[in-house]
Amino acid sequence: MLVATFGPTTAWEGREIIWDVDRFILVGHGAVPAAGVLDYDRLGQLVWASPELRAWVASVAQWEAGVQPASPGRPASYAGGAAAAGTAASGSRRLPTWAVVLIILGVCVVLLGGVLAVLIPSFVARTTETLASDAVVRAGVHTIRTGIEAYAVDHNGIYPAADEVNGVGLSRYIASWPTNPYTDLPMASGGGAGNFDYQWGAGGATYRIVGFGRDGATVIDLWGGGDSPQTY
Repeated sequence: MLVATFGPTTAWEGREIIWDVDRFILVGHGAVPAAGVLDYDRLGQLVWASPELRAWVASVAQWEAGVQPASPGRPASYAGGAAAAGTAASGSRRLPTWAVVLIILGVCVVLLGGVLAVLIPSFVARTTETLASDAVVRAGVHTIRTGIEAYAVDHNGIYPAADEVNGVGLSRYIASWPTNPYTDLPMASGGGAGNFDYQWGAGGATYRIVGFGRDGATVIDLWGGGDSPQTY
């Protein structure tokens, strides 16, 4: 599991520190105690794979300190290079199975919390954006319908043919043609998210216009010229 990567301001840019079953590994050099990982972090050299991992590494360091008491005085720095990493490798001891299981469970909980923290706001934002865009589609279809009805008033009750229901054909009746909120292009007939489908029936005496939201789902379905829905 990737724990951290050395940042662009270091000589080891891109080099990874991983968790391998029961210990930390500085890729290309060997095992590193948790305290060594924290030394790198204190020097501002690491970019964490997840912010929560810093606290987890600190807890592992405390556990290791309980098993292997630190020498008196200042702890050795592991940020000095390959030689220091090699020294750390020789002094590292493997953790017992029960400790590995507890640590893995802790990592899973931490990572799951991080994933949910990202996914839930993203889902809410997407849902809110979809609702707003679908509302724009409905408003656009109502605008087009107003133009269609105004056209019929000027043409003895005959509604426009399908090839006239656009920004050019109805320009006399719709000053600003509606925009597809999913593409930022003018709404067009023929279907698809943010567009509409216009169906002309009974020789122009009736019509149907359907608006589509995300994934082509129908968000509005309007009829005109008849007392009940017609078959098209």
